[in-house]
Amino acid sequence: KGGGRPLNEIWKHFERFPTETPGKFRACCNFCLLELKCAEIVALEEHLANHCPNAPGLILREYMQK
Repeated sequence: KGGGRPLNEIWKHFERFPTETPGKFRACCNFCLLELKCAEIVALEEHLANHCPNAPGLILREYMQK
């Protein structure tokens, strides 16, 4: 991996996949395997806090507080 900004902690809960647009990614939730086409941090946090049926309670609480 090259230089640049370090990945946000939320990425430990998602798999990253490149898109045709350089610097943009799709994400797949490690808990429910839902693919999110818009892999922005806010969308990933919202998924874990409000939409993921399989996220552990500790993870839910962490992202519901944000």
